[in-house]
Amino acid sequence: MGKDGKKSLSSEIPALSSFKESKMYELRRHGTRFKIYEKKTKKYIAVTSSESEAKDIFKKLNNGSAFEGNTPNFFTAGTQYGLDYDKKVVDIEKEMRDS
Repeated sequence: MGKDGKKSLSSEIPALSSFKESKMYELRRHGTRFKIYEKKTKKYIAVTSSESEAKDIFKKLNNGSAFEGNTPNFFTAGTQYGLDYDKKVVDIEKEMRDS
């Protein structure tokens, strides 16, 4: 617990120790967000605020559901931390119309 008597984030979210690293990817927690880092390209390819969704994406990537650690640049172009899994399709379509 913090000084204000509230639970700290680290006590609410269990550590990702053994689940966070593989040969091609790392699952990293940054505050309340979970980011998937691709080692080969040295860039983030996905971000979400859901721990369970982050673990699911991480597991799928490690089981070969993507580009085996070499995600093409156009998948993450214009993003700071890769694909944002918290955004809805409607939000993305609006952004495309506005640009």
